[in-house]
Amino acid sequence: MNDYYAAYLAADRLRRCHEVAPPLVRRYLHVEIYFALGFIQAGAGLLGEIDRERTGNDFIACKDGFTATTFTPDQFRSLAADLPASLTLTDVDGWSLFCILRKSGPADKSHHFNV
Repeated sequence: MNDYYAAYLAADRLRRCHEVAPPLVRRYLHVEIYFALGFIQAGAGLLGEIDRERTGNDFIACKDGFTATTFTPDQFRSLAADLPASLTLTDVDGWSLFCILRKSGPADKSHHFNV
């Protein structure tokens, strides 16, 4: 699989495509990168072996039980609704959602999640 990405989705080619692509094609490219990154991280030992049968549709599953998925802004709001924290969401180029939860109360500590 790595040969495919090296030959057809090299960084410079991908960047040029992304720069001229309409929003729907940009989303496809982001999903393709996310999917490929899972395999690259698994090959480097950063993730467990990818479970190819369960992986797809913005969901990565590893055979060791680890899973990763995406959240929409509304899903983050729903998740944080009952927490004693304030929520700040920042959309980065329509692709990555940066979530900051700030704990309410005297010991104000933030927890950052990048999805």
